[in-house]
Amino acid sequence: MISRPKTARFKFALRVSAAAILAMGLTGCGNEAEAPQASQVVAKVGGTELTVHQLNFMLQGLPDLPPERVAAVRKEALERLIEQEALVQAANEKKLANDPVVQQQLEVARRQVLAQAYLRTVATGVTAPDPAAVEKFYSENPDLFRKRRVWRFAEIGLPGRPVAWAELEKALLPTRSIAEAAQVLKERGLDLPIVQNVQRPSEDFPLDMLPKLANVRNGEVIIYPRGRGIVIAQLLDSREVTVDEAKARPAIERVLLNRARAEAVQTEAKRVRETAQVAYMGEFAEDAAKKAEAAAKAAADNAGASKAASQPAAAAAAAAAAAAASRPASTPEPQPAPSSSEAISAEDAEALSKGLKDLK
Repeated sequence: MISRPKTARFKFALRVSAAAILAMGLTGCGNEAEAPQASQVVAKVGGTELTVHQLNFMLQGLPDLPPERVAAVRKEALERLIEQEALVQAANEKKLANDPVVQQQLEVARRQVLAQAYLRTVATGVTAPDPAAVEKFYSENPDLFRKRRVWRFAEIGLPGRPVAWAELEKALLPTRSIAEAAQVLKERGLDLPIVQNVQRPSEDFPLDMLPKLANVRNGEVIIYPRGRGIVIAQLLDSREVTVDEAKARPAIERVLLNRARAEAVQTEAKRVRETAQVAYMGEFAEDAAKKAEAAAKAAADNAGASKAASQPAAAAAAAAAAAAASRPASTPEPQPAPSSSEAISAEDAEALSKGLKDLK
């Protein structure tokens, strides 16, 4: 498993946002109706008590932490929570909750929280994949399991695509070592560090890249996109670390469940939008009417074309129907499903990496 930086994620999770302020309330974090028990209070800011529940809520969604880091992270989270409460109290003193712009921002945050909560109920209602689906995914992705490899690189990471990338790439392609590539970059004003001994397993790459990667020899330099950036890497060595189906099953189940949840959320969001009673008003009414008229005309044209096409084939269709009626009933052939061996998404790669992290 490639270690991913946790600091940035942590700071993002603790950032003071409109949604976080909404959840805590601009009237303070204390609950006047039911005072928290002493054991639940982790700090006081003025007369407002901050509870362990608020602290735990702030820590939700963070990646798994090693046991020795948990205490330090909780302390840092508490400091951010205290800072947030102090800012909320300062806002209350200035009566910012009555500001029209602030009220609008809070309403936007409220709507976003509710919309996400609804979609979350859809996602959590998705059932786990059956064993047949897991077996199918395993068999269709040998490069991730039966032929899985772990590569070791010396790398230079470009955080984005440089303006004159085509010219720079042309200069980098002939390089025979990572040191030579670093010199090419330095001559063009990009003084970037070389990171040694970076281990990347198969699931860290798009599936269509794995066959090409299998042909790379030790010592060769490769260039490939990663996220929004670009990686220049020299292959040091690689080794086969295969995974049998039993070991891979939890990771595959996580991937398939994530996919099913994403599909369910998209489907439900589309259904809700299509079934909503929407009436466009004002400047948007005319444009909506034109689109509706064009859609109705297209539907009518398609219906007419289908009817015309069906008339010459009516006799043939009747004969086919009669022939089918004389044969024993059979189960219709299933339509081909999309292959699960398409490029693994970032979320899928992360799920696989978590599941296979001890197999390096």
